Amino acid sequence: MRKGNKVPEPRGALPLIGHLHLLNSKIPYFRTFSVMAEKYGPIFSVKLGCHPTLVVNSREIAKECLTTNDKVVASRPDTSAGRIIGYNNAIFGLSPYGKYWREIRKMAILEIFSSYRLEKLKHVRDTETYSLVKDLYSLVKNVKGSSEVPISKLLELTTFNIIVRMIAGKRFGGDTFNEEDNEAWRLRKAIKDATYLFGVFVAADAIPFLSWCDFQGHVSFMKRTAKDMDIILDKWLEEHVRKRAEDENGSCESDFMDVMISTFQDQQEICGYKREIVIKATSMFLILTGSGSTAITLTWALSLLLNHGKVLKKAQEELDKHVGKERWVEESDIKKLSYLDAIIKETLRLYPPAPLTGIREVMEDCCVAGYHVSKGTRLLINLWNLQRDPQVWPNPNEFEPERFLTTHQDMEFMSQNFELIPFSFGRRSCPGMTFGLQVLHLTLARLLQGFHMCTKDALQVDMTEGLGLALPKEHALQLILKPQEETSKLPLLERRIVSILNSLLFIIFFLFILIIFVILKKIIYHLKKLKGLQPPEPSRALPLIGHLHLLGSQTPLARIFGSLADKHGPIFQIRLGAYPALVISNQEAIKECFTTNDKVLASRPKSSHGVHLGYNFAGFGFAPYGRYWIKLRKLTMLELLSARRLELLRHVYESEVDTLIRDLGMYVPDNTAVKVTISQWYFSYLQDVDDVEAHGIVKLIKEFMHISGEFVPSDLIPLLGWFGVHGQVLKSMKRIAKDLDTLVGGWVEEHKKSDPLTNKSWEKHDFIDVMLSVIEDDPVSGHTRDTIIKANVMNLMLAGSDTTSTTMTWILAMLMKNPEALKRAQEEVEHHVGRDRRVEAQDIKNLVYLQAIVKETLRLYPPGPLLVPHEAMEDCHIQGYSVPKGTRVFANVWKLHRDPRLWSEAEKFSPERFMNENGEVDEGHNFEYLPFGSGRRACPGSTFATQVSLVTLARLLQAFDLAEPVDEPVDLKEGLGITLPKMTPLKILITPRLPRQFYH
Repeated sequence: MRKGNKVPEPRGALPLIGHLHLLNSKIPYFRTFSVMAEKYGPIFSVKLGCHPTLVVNSREIAKECLTTNDKVVASRPDTSAGRIIGYNNAIFGLSPYGKYWREIRKMAILEIFSSYRLEKLKHVRDTETYSLVKDLYSLVKNVKGSSEVPISKLLELTTFNIIVRMIAGKRFGGDTFNEEDNEAWRLRKAIKDATYLFGVFVAADAIPFLSWCDFQGHVSFMKRTAKDMDIILDKWLEEHVRKRAEDENGSCESDFMDVMISTFQDQQEICGYKREIVIKATSMFLILTGSGSTAITLTWALSLLLNHGKVLKKAQEELDKHVGKERWVEESDIKKLSYLDAIIKETLRLYPPAPLTGIREVMEDCCVAGYHVSKGTRLLINLWNLQRDPQVWPNPNEFEPERFLTTHQDMEFMSQNFELIPFSFGRRSCPGMTFGLQVLHLTLARLLQGFHMCTKDALQVDMTEGLGLALPKEHALQLILKPQEETSKLPLLERRIVSILNSLLFIIFFLFILIIFVILKKIIYHLKKLKGLQPPEPSRALPLIGHLHLLGSQTPLARIFGSLADKHGPIFQIRLGAYPALVISNQEAIKECFTTNDKVLASRPKSSHGVHLGYNFAGFGFAPYGRYWIKLRKLTMLELLSARRLELLRHVYESEVDTLIRDLGMYVPDNTAVKVTISQWYFSYLQDVDDVEAHGIVKLIKEFMHISGEFVPSDLIPLLGWFGVHGQVLKSMKRIAKDLDTLVGGWVEEHKKSDPLTNKSWEKHDFIDVMLSVIEDDPVSGHTRDTIIKANVMNLMLAGSDTTSTTMTWILAMLMKNPEALKRAQEEVEHHVGRDRRVEAQDIKNLVYLQAIVKETLRLYPPGPLLVPHEAMEDCHIQGYSVPKGTRVFANVWKLHRDPRLWSEAEKFSPERFMNENGEVDEGHNFEYLPFGSGRRACPGSTFATQVSLVTLARLLQAFDLAEPVDEPVDLKEGLGITLPKMTPLKILITPRLPRQFYH
């Protein structure tokens, strides 16, 4: 790169204003730049006042900008609109690249626009689009002749209500939307004004010395608009804060504003911005970008369809075929509507929401297309021109949705070849793309399903583009609607006929099955009594559900089973729906299970968890006992979690613990106690927010572990499955499984591309490398090699990360409540290691009291309080009781570990109980202590988990003084899930206790 190799530049630049005189205020800038590109090439530079601006018009150069140079061009210039309307650039869409922008973008991606959040608020999209159709029907049903409907305004109201409901839980009717001086009208006006002002040319932005003079009037207009927006947003925020204060549980998260309040509840400032400013600025950005652009795209789509009647007819025929006219189209139907999807893609190709990307600013000198680009240069990418490239798109200016079903059928948004990027690409791409597409698909589908449409006198729609940031039509769209006869009767048909008949049939069939079930149950019960002694069973078992009603949804199962054991004895039977389950909690019965009956009880019950989260039981944690499981267990013990493999990979967890200590040390000033949410630092803290994948992994792991501890109704009551009733748990499970498969599958493919046998030594192989080397397709189980690898990578990742982090949280919580144990542990580390070097893995054997602390925590809070359910493969006996084949067995180690016959002062935290008279750790070998299970199904990673916990704890105690916050005492309430998490995040005070260089 040579600094003399400058980008082409049009002639005629004038002093002070540069090329501004070439930009006609009546012609959209993207068209002007497209004309310039024909003359000067796909990349050229213009001077907008005193600011050199690079304009890119081709996909090849755009790809270089948004991949190779993506971080370099990820910033935004300082503008009047950003300062005045955008809360001094607190709107993350206008914020310069840096820590603040990364924090807010991370929140937007992981909390606001996550698939979980969008699914949770799906009802908003559903009800608002249905309201649009209903209002349109009411509007046109009694009209005779051809009366035009102002569809643009109605679409604007619909998308406005969708985004405002999702952000603040507000909704405005059509009357209030158009009535002057009420809140809806003021907000709508402020949004229109702000959208306009973000796109206007402000002289002072191009020529800074004119900032003293607002001769255009734009700055004063911005101040009035900012004030109007702030009054409304401030009122909403106060309402939300007040509502949360009145909510006793503090758990209301019904909209995006609630989510942001929860996310920032422990932070008064975020990178210099007050918390309230950040919430209002982010809410404003979401409203501005989420309502207008979606309505505009829908308007363009309808305009194109009206001008192409054959396409319109074909789209409606597709809806008739895949959905019909007996019900309204749902979001779940969209994946079947490929032609509708092609229409939306073609619309976004021709009329992208932002034809010019938001203006960017180069943060350092770089090279683009061989040209030198200096720091401070501004960048615009002309998406409108890029997506009409005749080399990529035959007949580029024609509306041809069929191209996405034939020549371009594999092309998706965010294309890696940059042919179709209407939402931009890279760090500054639109985080709300998925949400926008959901609204587009559902709204357009319901309009096409519900109405015949045409223009007055069958005239062509004028397709002239207007001026603005989001490419509006110059003239609002008016059309004539006529309800499709069958569709207009849908609500009445559904309510009066279909629902009644279905309900009656269901009730009759349900009663028949219930009678049969009760009879069969009594027959089976008497047959079992003849076979042998039955375990005690709580009374009040109900038909179909058994004892499920006794299992409270807000109390951990281990505690519920413990209470039942106090009443019915240490071994009892309950009915989980249609399945008998044996719950044992005493030493003798558990020992018999894992010795005499270990093989008989070595299988797992079938469940939706194993099907969806375990790749149809391909993961060794879910797999039933048999040849396949034995082979996997052998691989795990001898190859993956062997002592040699763990020693070879010791540097991995040691370096991660180093990073944790370093980041905590740099976060906390010298000699200062700072309150931190330590559980979040330990499990998910990442300094560089750009690593969205890592944050997504953390979120998925948490969701997986939570869902693993929940029942799927149809698993326990098969009758519900016959009727297709599976519950919300199964839907969430499928979503989590899909996201995890995408993630883990990507890792496996990356490893395949680099041959581990040639690119790295055997000692440096990770677990995926090892599995690729030794695993083949399994013809007996039917699992492919890739499925087996993905299933077991997922098993190892999920079991190894969440259980270890949960255990560490409980250890630190217990030390906060027992400061004398904390002090003794730190003194032990000081004595055996000192302060001149870091604790190493080989030091752990000398830290006896530290080991006792970990063991005592695992006694009180075992990672799997009920272990994972076992299933009897044949009839057997436990403690003299008859256990039929198919019975599920739960070992309540939480209750076992608190048995007063085995542990003196069982509820007390006393690490000393694990130390014998010689000052050594007493391991215990008589089935009184089983935090990781026992027998064939014992956790194969227990050594690894314990080692990581010990090294992490030792380094934390060496590096910091820890204390319980006076204003926020640590509570020890258990949460829900398969791993017994702490109900609330753990917050502690930390103070560095070593020289500053220790943390570097």
